[in-house]
Amino acid sequence: MSNWLQESPKVIIIWTVGCGYQNRNKVLANAILNLATEENFTIHQKYLVKGHTQMEIDSVHSTIERKLANREIYLSSDYLSATNEGRHKPFPHEVKNISSEFFRDYDIPLTHCYSSIRLGNKVNDPSVNDVVHYMYSPNGKILYKLNFNELKELPRRSKASEGARSIQCSQMYRDCHKIKEV
Repeated sequence: MSNWLQESPKVIIIWTVGCGYQNRNKVLANAILNLATEENFTIHQKYLVKGHTQMEIDSVHSTIERKLANREIYLSSDYLSATNEGRHKPFPHEVKNISSEFFRDYDIPLTHCYSSIRLGNKVNDPSVNDVVHYMYSPNGKILYKLNFNELKELPRRSKASEGARSIQCSQMYRDCHKIKEV
């Protein structure tokens, strides 16, 4: 189990903006579902309502952008320095340097996961943009809400067998990407 999850609650709630390409797609859904099954807890992904999307992270991005203004960047570590300098009080930013081994390929052949998170195929069927809440359960199922009603099971079936606990994802990158010369 990951160090930061050793004393974790059995339920995690994440709030995301409603951007479909970033936060409403099968790759992210399968990655979150994999984490829920691997670590044996429930994850709720809730979407902010349009017009009410200001989050604490926005101020973090703003302070980092101010530190990057009029600064020359030569190495990726220069971004780490700017992020560290972004805020000191009352809570400094916690910066973690990750390597290429951290990234996993969740867009794998769909043998153990959901091939789609769409709710239907017909013209008037709800779309992923109508979903306000997904719940990823440790038993490998995804549930959803379109409003404040109860959660419903995603109409798509997981391709995971009942006994499957997690997806074995390969590393996305074998080694560091080379920076192209301009």
